[in-house]
Amino acid sequence: MTSEQRRRGPDTEDPRAFAEEKLSSLGRAAEEVRWLLGRGYPMDLAVRAVGDHHQLHARARLALTRACCAPERREEREKKRIPIAGVYGAHVSIDAFNVLITMEVARGGAPLLRCADGAMRDLAGLRGSYKTVIDTEPALELIAKTLREHEVASVTIFVDEPVSNSGRVRALYESAFARVFDGAEAAFDVRVVRDADTALDGAAMVLSADAVVIDRADHWVSFVSDVLDAWAPDAWVITV
Repeated sequence: MTSEQRRRGPDTEDPRAFAEEKLSSLGRAAEEVRWLLGRGYPMDLAVRAVGDHHQLHARARLALTRACCAPERREEREKKRIPIAGVYGAHVSIDAFNVLITMEVARGGAPLLRCADGAMRDLAGLRGSYKTVIDTEPALELIAKTLREHEVASVTIFVDEPVSNSGRVRALYESAFARVFDGAEAAFDVRVVRDADTALDGAAMVLSADAVVIDRADHWVSFVSDVLDAWAPDAWVITV
């Protein structure tokens, strides 16, 4: 099976780490981590202490790290979050790998985290390398179609250059948006940048679930949350 045929599926430890009988412990652990973060504890210390107390698997601890934030930070993010309908007439920036990988994970059967701040996050991680999967091109098509249907004014897509295959991802985004936006008044631009987080700093409206990106943006859209029912109705979603 080639990389084009594979899906971004679950880790071998996920069925054990996120078994139904362990989700209540994970929920309590998330509450405790958020409580500690709200009192100034650093993330690594909070997750380690709570994870040890609840005897959580390494994947569950990673989920806490990805999903949790201090209560005041959650409130700030919730205030800035807008639904996909709010992109009408706006300039939209896309955190290319962040949105794409989470959509691939949703269709691939790996766990997704429905976080308290409204974001939908995955546990995949880039680690400097990226390979396309069977869901890559359909995901890009849906991103483009959704934005055109909601009549955005323009779209700028930021692709991290240091990640392997960034050039190919840029080409795939360009191809999908060119097909969908053909004849549309809206403009789109795909840029390969040294660091997408930095390039997105201060964006007016961003499609991303990356905590650093959404904290620095004026507004953000949790795109995967908004399209999940249509894109992957059977996705494995864990509320954290």
